[in-house]
Amino acid sequence: MRNLLWLTVLLTTVLPVGATVKNPMIRVCLVQAGQFFNLESEGQEIQLCRFGLSFIGAETLQLYKSNQSVPMAVEAFYSAQSQDSATKEACFLLGAKKINVRGDQFGDFFVCQFPDNSILDEKTLILGHGSRESQPLDFALKERY
Repeated sequence: MRNLLWLTVLLTTVLPVGATVKNPMIRVCLVQAGQFFNLESEGQEIQLCRFGLSFIGAETLQLYKSNQSVPMAVEAFYSAQSQDSATKEACFLLGAKKINVRGDQFGDFFVCQFPDNSILDEKTLILGHGSRESQPLDFALKERY
């Protein structure tokens, strides 16, 4: 009887929530075990997906995972150039705009917005691909659809 009760709760609450996510950016983020956030940036909302300590633009992730493009933020993350940019000016050195993001849960932090509008947080860009802190993002980007 107890198992039947738990199964009923699972089928009526948890599964429908996951099944009704129609926004592809949110769906890709959640399928990759990320956390989706709408945060404020310079008076506008910005959609980010968090993996561990790394933030990537939700649209950036969705475009990359669905093979629609290789966003400039992902190219910079994987390039040796980004690993050599251990400076507070990493965004500018890579041709991106530095944007302050306000997050109540995380405090303020900076993201780099590239000319193609792809986004990656500045700290992850500085640490680069292969750093211990960026491992969750490395794993999320590993395979494409």
